[in-house]
Amino acid sequence: MALSRPAFPRYPINSIQLAVVLLILAVLYSTSSVADSMRCGNRLVTTNDTKAEVLIRCGTPDWRDQWSEKFIEDFAGLHERRISMARERWIYNFGPQKFLRFLVFENGKLKTISTGSHGYRKGSRLPAHCDTDILDTGLSQYEVLQRCGEPFFRDSRTEEVFSRISGGSRRLVEHRIDEWTYNLGPTRFMRILTFNNGRLEEIVSGSKGF
Repeated sequence: MALSRPAFPRYPINSIQLAVVLLILAVLYSTSSVADSMRCGNRLVTTNDTKAEVLIRCGTPDWRDQWSEKFIEDFAGLHERRISMARERWIYNFGPQKFLRFLVFENGKLKTISTGSHGYRKGSRLPAHCDTDILDTGLSQYEVLQRCGEPFFRDSRTEEVFSRISGGSRRLVEHRIDEWTYNLGPTRFMRILTFNNGRLEEIVSGSKGF
């Protein structure tokens, strides 16, 4: 007597459900993917490459951010030693069929390579309307420019933040704060976008636009 196989209920996935699943996977991949190398055509760049090597192999990046950190070592209150670390973020846009690539350098050496959202078509007309309500914190200035175009007004300042480290040493991080104001017209409030070292940190409403 043949044993019958247990029947399992089937729950077919329609095209919309499948699209949602694929979109979630794409978002998870784009926000968490970190690699040790990146290919530019038939050339490869890897962590610890210099900025000059990356420039030769991949060309000029589409966007650059720069900021710095300082470590202040205290030697029993007798003297201090300051160690500076220059940080730089390069963004490469390889078009809408590929993901943005973020390269972070420390003192001229490539430290990390990460993947962002889908790229943008170069030379395309920037959007005439920007819905700032759907912008996510953490976006780069380059991504905001591609989605919203040039702001009506820009302002910037520098803030220095000290934090204590063991042994009386301190860490000094220089934050470049940029504020971009978008005028969305007389029927809407202006939007003020605050960036911290090139990353979107806050969106607040201003007065009525014009």
